[in-house]
Amino acid sequence: MYAFMKKTLCLALSLFFGILFCVPPARALENGLALTPPMGWNSWNRFGCNVTEDLVKFAADALVSSGMKDAGYEYVVIDDCWQVSRDAVGNIVVDAKNFPNGIKALADYVHSKGLKFGIYSDAGTLTCQKRPGGRGHEYQDASPGSGRATLATSGAPPATSPIAGVARRTS
Repeated sequence: MYAFMKKTLCLALSLFFGILFCVPPARALENGLALTPPMGWNSWNRFGCNVTEDLVKFAADALVSSGMKDAGYEYVVIDDCWQVSRDAVGNIVVDAKNFPNGIKALADYVHSKGLKFGIYSDAGTLTCQKRPGGRGHEYQDASPGSGRATLATSGAPPATSPIAGVARRTS
């Protein structure tokens, strides 16, 4: 019985190491794109709806001063709760109390640090926190200069959005 187990173990190890060293390594395009996953700071997990202009500026400054930007952390993303309503023509109204200088000024500040800026919306009519979502306003919200950057789908399945799957962009 011992000899049989020994032969079986040798055969199993031979097969394992034979396969391990015979499988070619994974290959990737060598075009310089996506050398790391998108890395940065997002307001949601720690701050939820308690996000402010000053907090976002502090996070951008910290990414730069700590050396994290140099390590590849390049995104600063505001998640939910930066918006409060839509105006008469359907434009999103920014929470003026928490973002007194507006989103464009904040995006300009983040960009001045050499970072990329992103902002959350939702493909449904409401975000997860019941703020105005993008449904019915997809093109309006994603137009250049709108300040809107990322559509998520917590309020509606992606298939219900006319631009589902193509509305993810950061400035």
